[in-house]
Amino acid sequence: MLQETKNTDCDGVTRANQLSRNQDFRNRVNEISSKSEEWGAAIKLRDPNDPSSVYIDPASSDNKVSSKSVNPSWDATRGYVIGYIHNHPGEGSPSPSDIFNPAVDLLEMVNSQNIPANQLQNYLRNFSSSVVSGGNVYTITIANAQLFAMMTGNFSAAQKDANIQYQNATLEFINRNYSNGTTTEEYQASGESALIKMYGKMFNLSKQKIGETDRNKAVKRDQNGNISKVNPCTP
Repeated sequence: MLQETKNTDCDGVTRANQLSRNQDFRNRVNEISSKSEEWGAAIKLRDPNDPSSVYIDPASSDNKVSSKSVNPSWDATRGYVIGYIHNHPGEGSPSPSDIFNPAVDLLEMVNSQNIPANQLQNYLRNFSSSVVSGGNVYTITIANAQLFAMMTGNFSAAQKDANIQYQNATLEFINRNYSNGTTTEEYQASGESALIKMYGKMFNLSKQKIGETDRNKAVKRDQNGNISKVNPCTP
């Protein structure tokens, strides 16, 4: 199933737009967008067989500026976690940690013997990790499920090394393109370019302004590292 599950940029934008129409999701975006610490909440399904049965837990904080833990679960007692939403007070783009954490959750689910195949398929097709940052909402979805699951490796070491590599690539992009300083959008574009360069085959990334509905566009990187926003669902 992991080998066979691949989601396109259009699939990712479609999922992000579905979330943008969900009132729970909009409420959480507005609630956490201006927080000075990281706040987040789990996105869950009421019915694990119905990917449209989305609701979102109340937002909470670990009182940290750059981290927020959300525990994965897939049972009737704790809920069927299909994704996460959290804010970035520093207004940066998604980081490797925003991918590594979901990858660990995915691996745990794959290794579980209690999840029916159709429910795992729902997870692979509909998982999302949303980041509220600098006036925008990012949504990460799975592009290649096998690569996504394989990303975990030694999680602690991999996450630390990946974040250092990401920070260096972001700074290099800023120095090369924005020597006189950056706007929020330019700062985010630097991180977007770095993240896609590192892991672009594994995930889809979309973005829209806070308050917009059905306006997500795929974030794409060309061979020179430049970032563009495109509608991948246009014929």
